[in-house]
Amino acid sequence: MIGNTLAFIGNLGLDVYILEDEKSIVRPGGFAYYSASALYVVSGDAFIVANITPSFDKNYLTKFKNTEIEIILNELYDNENLFIFDFRNNNSSNPTGVHFSNGNFKNKISEIINQLPFKKLHIHLGTSKPDFLLSQFLEIKSLHKSKLFSYSTNVYLPYLEKAEYYIDILEYIKYCDVVFMNYQEFSIFRERGNLSNISEDKLLVITLGKFGAVVYCDGIYLNSYAPQTETVVSAVGAGDTFTSVFLNELINSKRICVALIKACDVAAQSVKEYGAVNLNRLSYKNGINEFEVLASKDKFAIPAPIEEFSETHFLKAYKEIKHATALFIVYEKQLLLIKKQKGKAFEEGLYYVPGGKLEQNETPIACAVRELKEETNLDVKTIDLLEVTQYRSPNDPDNLYIFYQFIITPTSNIAIPDDDVASCEWVNINSIKKEMLFDATWAQIYLGKVMGYLLG
Repeated sequence: MIGNTLAFIGNLGLDVYILEDEKSIVRPGGFAYYSASALYVVSGDAFIVANITPSFDKNYLTKFKNTEIEIILNELYDNENLFIFDFRNNNSSNPTGVHFSNGNFKNKISEIINQLPFKKLHIHLGTSKPDFLLSQFLEIKSLHKSKLFSYSTNVYLPYLEKAEYYIDILEYIKYCDVVFMNYQEFSIFRERGNLSNISEDKLLVITLGKFGAVVYCDGIYLNSYAPQTETVVSAVGAGDTFTSVFLNELINSKRICVALIKACDVAAQSVKEYGAVNLNRLSYKNGINEFEVLASKDKFAIPAPIEEFSETHFLKAYKEIKHATALFIVYEKQLLLIKKQKGKAFEEGLYYVPGGKLEQNETPIACAVRELKEETNLDVKTIDLLEVTQYRSPNDPDNLYIFYQFIITPTSNIAIPDDDVASCEWVNINSIKKEMLFDATWAQIYLGKVMGYLLG
């Protein structure tokens, strides 16, 4: 289960941008700085364990005073950590990056984490050498067995391309609940036949540059979002910005759709200038109405099976976007599953949850209440929105379904199948198996267990 307090581990250093006119720009950088800056924009709440370099000017951190972001500074590097981004031969968003004096962490990270007064941490380890990352995952897990920690990391292409690091990368990904990578990195794992290693029993977030990002949940496509794109000055740090906002919003809202929308939008803003030093100038409404944001979009990524996902799936204008509900009805730790009448299901022979398409001018919550009554004869006691997801039927490829997933407590457990429902069955949540269910139904159940709102 995902922890409820964030702890980021990364570096604080300097990024130097060498421009075409021989001028250079120096900005604070490193995963810890980009994360702190992004969290500052969205009023995030996190601990950041920062490996500070000797050349780093701590005055850059004054803007974080009196915020929820607490940066723990530790002199963990033996040498300076300097990133050089050369823009002289490439006037685009993809500069050549040269990393000098990589340095090594000393074995203090687990000790620092042990001092944080939390039993349910979510720990994100920023980019570092794979053998070091693996050692840290193993040490943290061995020393903190009594604490309910969850983990995430981001893949780094230069390490992934080196054969000597590949096994270590696969090994530490095994311990992660959430993994972030870009499409190029994802493609390498797929070409090497390791899709199951990076996607099963975890959330896989694939960033697509100006096309936004997509999320797979236990290997099943869940959601996508593409921000409004503008001129890109520098994409350095955009991935770190995305990662930190995504995790912050996921833990606070418990909704992938909210995390995806905010992370993509803030990352898109971050590429307008060199470095994240002025990200505090951005304003962002904390409240997001997922209904309005998604209803205003006419293009989404194509929900493809993970083994098929490619550049051709990045963005598509659909003939029609259909809005529907899916109802997770829980009564005394049992979930109501249904079988559809023949010819009414996306895929025959699988279990589903009740739900159906919105009628004209109907709100998602009104549709949920109506469908519950029509299909099961149950009435609502409590109802809450869980998630907003996307699905494309293989039999209806030109249209996209946006599903509003609700969790409902009914007034009783006497379910009577009606409408297009052939049968109803109450099943203990912990006994539900992936192979029993329609993919999109399983993805939401898995996510519910991970986020803690569907527990048997």
